[in-house]
Amino acid sequence: MKRVIALALAVAAFAVLPAQGAPPIGKQVVQLKRQVAALQEKVATLNAAKRKLTATNTELRKRAEYLEADNTALRRQIATNFGCPVTNPNRSNPPGVSAADSTNVHGNGVLWVSLWPGAVITAGANTLQPDGSIRTKFPWWRGVSGQLRISGGRLDASAPPLRGEVPNGYGDIGFQASGVIFPTVGCWEVTGRAGSAELTVVVLVVNI
Repeated sequence: MKRVIALALAVAAFAVLPAQGAPPIGKQVVQLKRQVAALQEKVATLNAAKRKLTATNTELRKRAEYLEADNTALRRQIATNFGCPVTNPNRSNPPGVSAADSTNVHGNGVLWVSLWPGAVITAGANTLQPDGSIRTKFPWWRGVSGQLRISGGRLDASAPPLRGEVPNGYGDIGFQASGVIFPTVGCWEVTGRAGSAELTVVVLVVNI
């Protein structure tokens, strides 16, 4: 028994000895403390940079909101100058869409559509077609079951009716992508229908 105890004590003593060629335990502890302090300093620096970046992003978002508001106000003034009673989006939330993303959404609780800022559509390189018509996207949301149908006409002058493009693959309810082709610029009424639901908006199409 005495031999076993002596052997155990020898093993324990050997376990706490530093490895051959390694610095003493005290020096190792000091080095570890220095490394921990350096890491803590790096973490503090990264946290400070993160706070600064967050503040910068917040400021940029505010500026973007101001610019968007100015853009919308300018477009509405253009519509007023044209005498076009464009729809002022009521920011109704479609299913699955947050309030932050509903700035330009107009709906009646069963059918919703996302409009251009100020409900003014500009005919540019991305929308102007070779025949002079203006084609743009109109995202819709259906709260009732049914295939989306789009129709409408110009309010301020005689013109052929607009044409709606409703692609397949979006099911019978929920989100529905679409395209609307306006034969000319002007003040236009656009009506979407799905099942028993109906929603009408007024938009202005102008050249830039």
